Amino acid sequence: MKKIILPIFLFLLTFPCFGQYVVTGGTGTPVRAKNDVNNRIEVYLLNGLNNAMIKFTSDVPAEKHEWRKFSGKAIEGEVVSSYKESEYTSYITNISDGMGYYVGDPASMSTSYIWIINYATKIPVLNALNIDKEEECEYIKLLVDFDNNKKLNYRIPVSGELEKVEREYTLEYSTMEWDEYHTLFMPKSVKETIPISKLGVDYLISPSPLQNTKITLYGDQFAKDFGIPQNKVEIEEYTSIAIRTKMVIDSTLNISSNQTAGEEGSFSAPAKFKFSAYTNRPSGTTYKWKIFNLNRSTTMPVFQVDRTSNTLDDGDYTFEEAGRYRVNLVVSNTGTACTDTISIEDIIVSDFMLWVPNAFSPRLADGVNDIFKVAYKSVIKFNGWIFNQWGNELFHWSDPDLGWDGKYRGKLVPPGAYFYIIEATSADGKKHVRKGDVNILGGK
Repeated sequence: MKKIILPIFLFLLTFPCFGQYVVTGGTGTPVRAKNDVNNRIEVYLLNGLNNAMIKFTSDVPAEKHEWRKFSGKAIEGEVVSSYKESEYTSYITNISDGMGYYVGDPASMSTSYIWIINYATKIPVLNALNIDKEEECEYIKLLVDFDNNKKLNYRIPVSGELEKVEREYTLEYSTMEWDEYHTLFMPKSVKETIPISKLGVDYLISPSPLQNTKITLYGDQFAKDFGIPQNKVEIEEYTSIAIRTKMVIDSTLNISSNQTAGEEGSFSAPAKFKFSAYTNRPSGTTYKWKIFNLNRSTTMPVFQVDRTSNTLDDGDYTFEEAGRYRVNLVVSNTGTACTDTISIEDIIVSDFMLWVPNAFSPRLADGVNDIFKVAYKSVIKFNGWIFNQWGNELFHWSDPDLGWDGKYRGKLVPPGAYFYIIEATSADGKKHVRKGDVNILGGK
C-alpha cells in the first residue's frame, strides 16, 4: 500500500496550480489579439506600456507563485520579481515588449502563458493605393504600398517557434448586383475584411466593380479597438469597364383551351417571345443576338442581328419551326475590350399534332362539348370547312382556337352527320389535311 501512496503524494506536490491572468496598463484597454488554445498562450496588445501590469490568481497562495519571463522557449525563461496583492493573487510590473510571462512549471500541460506586444510601436502604415494599369474585365488588381516590417509576432512556449497575429484591413467600394424583382442592376456597397497575409503587394477585386466607385483601404482592426485613427488610403474614382448582363424572357403566347403545349417545358408553334437584355452600363452598349435551331445546326444561326438597344427586335420574336433552340447574346461596350455572353438552350418548340373530334352536342347548351373544336400544337396556318350531306358549305374558320357552334345562319342545324375538311400547316412547313364526319348529338 505504501508503494502506491508515495508516488501519488509526490505527484500532488509537483502538480502546478491552475490560475487566471489579467492584463492592464497602457492607454485604453488592452486587447487580447489571439487566444492560441493549442499552445496555451494568450497574446495581448497594449497601447503603450505605462503602468503595465499582469495579475495571476489561483488556488495556491500568492507567496508560492513563481513568475518567469521568456523570449524564446518557456523552459529557458528567467525568474522575475512579483508582488502579493491578496492571499491568492500576485502581480508583476516592468513589463517588456515582445516577451512571454507565466506562473508554474513549463513542463506541465496545465501551465498557461501570456505574451505582451506594445502596439504603440507597431501601428500599421499604409502609404498608397493604386490600380494596375493592365486592368482586366473580370477583376482589378490593387497595388498596395504599406510597411510590412511592423509585425505582431509571438513565440510558442514549448518550441520557441515564431507565430504571428494576423492584422486585418477593411476594403470598401461600390458595385452593382442584379435585382430580380425590379429587373435591373442596383447599386451595392461592398465591405471586405482582408488579412495582411492576403494583401501582399497586390490584391484582386473579383469580380470587377460594375460601376464607377471610390475605393478605400484602411485599418488595422486593433487601431479601431484602441480608438486610434485608422490609417487610410484611397482611389478617388475608379472608372468601371466590366460588363454584366441578364437576359429576361417573356412568352407572349396565350395558350387557348384547345391548344396543347406538347411535352413538359415545350411550346407550340407559333411561339412568340420577347427577349430583353439588361446590363450594368446604361448606354453605349452593342447587343449581338443569334438564334440557333439545334435540330438544324449548332453553328449556323436561323436569325442574327446587331442592335444598340437591349431588345432582340422591336416586336416579339416568333418561333414557327419545331426544334430545340439556343439563344446567344454578346454584349460589348464601345471603347473597351470587355464583353459578356449569355447562352440559353431550353426553348423547345414541339412537333405538329392535330386531333379532330367526331361528335359534339350544341343543343344541350351545358357548356360541355357544345362547340366543334380541334386540339392542336405547332400549327402556324389553319383553315376548316363544314358541309352538309348535299355538299353545301355551312361554316368556315381560319383560327384553330375557334370552332363551329352547330349553327347555320344563326339557327342550330338538325342532329346528324356533317362533313369537315381541315387544312393545316405545321411548324416545319408541311401541309396536313384531315377529312371526316362529325355527328351532332342530342335533341330533335
